[in-house]
Amino acid sequence: MSQNLKYNTNLTQLVLKRSGLTDLTLGKMVENFAPGLKRLDLSMNPALTLKSYKKIEEVLIEKKVALTHINMEGNGFGDASLETLCKMIH
Repeated sequence: MSQNLKYNTNLTQLVLKRSGLTDLTLGKMVENFAPGLKRLDLSMNPALTLKSYKKIEEVLIEKKVALTHINMEGNGFGDASLETLCKMIH
């Protein structure tokens, strides 16, 4: 799935709710996010940690992905990390 994201330039919404994501699996996917991605739902993936947050932040800046909505409910990021990430989305 990670590689498919690279070639789907029309993708604007990605819902990965309750998909069993880990820092490793999300890290591979994030690298291939299309710049047109607007909505991202990573909710209810409790294995995601601060490591995933940092990777998401890095890719948003590097690839200029302009998210407008992100759902990270039920993950292990912590409030401070989420506040910073929210400031980055438009």
